[in-house]
Amino acid sequence: MKFWRVRTLASVIGLAFLLLLALVLYPHQGVPSQQDAVRYVLEDLKADSAFSGRDVLHSVFLASYSNATGQWTVVVKVTESPHSQCPRVLVRTYNLLPIRKGVDKVAAAYCSLGKPIAYAEEAISATRRDADVTSLVRSGASACGYSLPLSPGEVFFYCPDSDLGGLQQAVASFSPEARWAVEWRSQGGSLVLGVDSNGNIVSRGTIS
Repeated sequence: MKFWRVRTLASVIGLAFLLLLALVLYPHQGVPSQQDAVRYVLEDLKADSAFSGRDVLHSVFLASYSNATGQWTVVVKVTESPHSQCPRVLVRTYNLLPIRKGVDKVAAAYCSLGKPIAYAEEAISATRRDADVTSLVRSGASACGYSLPLSPGEVFFYCPDSDLGGLQQAVASFSPEARWAVEWRSQGGSLVLGVDSNGNIVSRGTIS
């Protein structure tokens, strides 16, 4: 009888130790890592019928865990028609688990520009009235937008088949006022425009 009690006590202690270990290693209520939190959010975005059939880019602004609430907060930027003259930018905040999302906030739409410009998509819209851009758009050109200085990760995220070397050469001679690079891509090459923080075109380059 005493042996059974000792064995039971040992089992209880062992179970308590395992629970404590689980709390230490996995404190985030079923979401053990930032990577998992981001994955859940991106899966939800891909399944969102509001974006079904549309050309959409998803980028993560923030992924943080709060000990006070015991939840992850993930903020994402959703860009609709990212390669058009007037991309639309939505900002969505998720809390999980359980996964909940706030009301989408429109950050850029209808070719509107904030001052200073906060998004590459706004820089794209700022170039749409340029005569060279107008001509390229008529021939089917598409846009890519990047902040300066160029980040390879950002470049390949927005346009995976970009010519990074060509872009770097094009922006090397840009004015110091240029804060954004907008690339208008066509079959004959690319026009690369430098845009300042107020949406003015201050530099030009090409990629052949």
